[in-house]
Amino acid sequence: MKYTRLVFSFCACLVFSQAFGKAEGDLSVIRQNFNRIYVQSEGEESPLKELLLQNQPGFSVSDRVVMELQQRVPYEAARMRHYLKALQADGSWSGINYQDTNRSGWDPRLHAERILEMVKHFSNPENEHYHSKKVEKAIHRALRYWFVQKPVCLNWYYNQIGIPRTLGTAFILFEPFLTDAEKQDAITVMKQARFGMTGQNKVWLAGNVMMRGVLENDLDLVKQARDTIVSEIVRGGKEGIKDDGCFHQHGPQPQFGNYGLAYVYTMSLLSGLFSDTSMAFTPSQLEVIAGLLEEGYQWVIW
Repeated sequence: MKYTRLVFSFCACLVFSQAFGKAEGDLSVIRQNFNRIYVQSEGEESPLKELLLQNQPGFSVSDRVVMELQQRVPYEAARMRHYLKALQADGSWSGINYQDTNRSGWDPRLHAERILEMVKHFSNPENEHYHSKKVEKAIHRALRYWFVQKPVCLNWYYNQIGIPRTLGTAFILFEPFLTDAEKQDAITVMKQARFGMTGQNKVWLAGNVMMRGVLENDLDLVKQARDTIVSEIVRGGKEGIKDDGCFHQHGPQPQFGNYGLAYVYTMSLLSGLFSDTSMAFTPSQLEVIAGLLEEGYQWVIW
């Protein structure tokens, strides 16, 4: 429950932090927003950050929102030193079961999570590993392992949503250091996500397509992804936000604590990533999201 309360506060603040800007340089601004949200925000203090710091990545929580919030939290330098030491010559990590066949809590996801952690450390001027050649080489090695081995989960979610969502952020933050071959491999990973589905699944997939558009410098694709995302900022559809302030997924099923909470978090994050661009969420769209918080979540979160 304390996670949920803090996530609610965190998301509510993000929803109302929306700004609007110029049409020119949209892709550049989105890249800057990734850096601002995932790297520069590491120095900010909050109760949520303190709580999440107590549970480092890899802990046994299945809640996707908590897992994604973990990606927003800085980690101790000792963890980075451990990753560097444990990284094997082929780019894999000992202790990760790359042959895992579980459909939930799939172990290879930790490889992707560690790549993102390393990229965040590498990208932050306040960290001891900022633009470290040693860390850069380790990131290239870990990326090569993933690109060559191409791990696949029996659960479509990790292949199309979870892994592209995690690695997509790492790709964008590390983009200036990617080789041409790595860039193409990264785009191939991101192509595992395509437009489709409904509700929060639709939003997740479109968000991944948006990141591919940024990597490909394809503004039209990014705009298409943005339009697909905001098509779910409506009330009364078959899935998503209902007129009574509830959230449905997979048919007429209230999904407040999982898909609905993920929707609030993801829309809040995306509103920040699109801020100061011509694709920024409109006041009416933000009002719909705020309505979900005010008319729905405030009644069930205490």
